[in-house]
Amino acid sequence: MAPRSSIDITFDRASQNAKMYRLWSDPGQPYARNLIANLSELPPYGSWSLGKDDWKDDHVKGKEGCGRLYHGELSWYPVPGGEVVPLPLHVAVKWMRGERMVNQLRHEAEMYMGPLHRLQGQVVPIFYGFFTGKIEGVHIGCIVLEWCPGNEWMTFGKPDQKELADRWEAVQLLHRAGVKHGQLYKRRDSLRLWEGRHFLRARDGKLRIVDFQQARKHECAGSMRPHEDLNIHLDHKCRELCFAEIHLRRAIEGGPDFKTPWLPY
Repeated sequence: MAPRSSIDITFDRASQNAKMYRLWSDPGQPYARNLIANLSELPPYGSWSLGKDDWKDDHVKGKEGCGRLYHGELSWYPVPGGEVVPLPLHVAVKWMRGERMVNQLRHEAEMYMGPLHRLQGQVVPIFYGFFTGKIEGVHIGCIVLEWCPGNEWMTFGKPDQKELADRWEAVQLLHRAGVKHGQLYKRRDSLRLWEGRHFLRARDGKLRIVDFQQARKHECAGSMRPHEDLNIHLDHKCRELCFAEIHLRRAIEGGPDFKTPWLPY
């Protein structure tokens, strides 16, 4: 049998109704340790619903094709003769129900383990593992990532020049690694609040691009030349990269009061 690793996930450990689930890595994809994750029912920054569902008090039953992002603490089972188990690490756990959503998480995990591997902890979060299982007949999957505490993106408002410059630099590094995110900067003529959910701040204060479920390997066609007009036709260029540059250049040229429309959705 191909080697596998496990994760034991406990929801709301302080409660008398704490629930524990064991999930497994894909066959032939073991990690260095068997993990333990304790998740809070009410993360300090609020739990993000990934699909419409009230979830109630159960993490398995309910509408499939939904998910939730939790804040948790990660540790692992000691190994005889191995290293001392450290204090728990703060992590983000994306918990998904339904076979389609689990497969999307698997794709995201493959991106982290493949072309994004060298960017972990720099431009994208550190990846700790992907695990699945079938509980009460329901396909369950989770991915465990570095927690980014500066993630209350809905309160930030319109990004300033410094933020747009950090995003531009991060998007460049992403594309140099051969990855197109697929959900960044959908509009050339405006910035949207909703786009901020993909740009978070880690504990070191640096930017992390997140959410690679729709990402693809990418041979980048390149961005604009330094002095090209911002309205140039982009048919033979990379739109994701160009839009990141266009918004930054507008901020630089317009100063603190740059006029790019800000859409609060």
